[in-house]
Amino acid sequence: NLYLSIEKPDNEALSDKRTVIVSGKTNPENTLTASTNQEDIVTTPSKDGSFSISITIDTGVNKLVTRAISPSGEVKIDTRVITFSQEDF
Repeated sequence: NLYLSIEKPDNEALSDKRTVIVSGKTNPENTLTASTNQEDIVTTPSKDGSFSISITIDTGVNKLVTRAISPSGEVKIDTRVITFSQEDF
């Protein structure tokens, strides 16, 4: 049963750094991709299914798309919006 659970970052998160950490869990046999306006990263989770991906974001609003792809080709997608700003709110 394919699952993808993202622990960080929260949807609609505000970041003052150009790099965000995407962490969560999925089935250990899956392949993971994380994509932003800036880059695409492909990785595999650890034996317990946990993962942590460091990815670069652009100034302003970014769409962060994380995909878990099972060996059989099933795909689970998580989409979040992350805003990069160094202004004080």
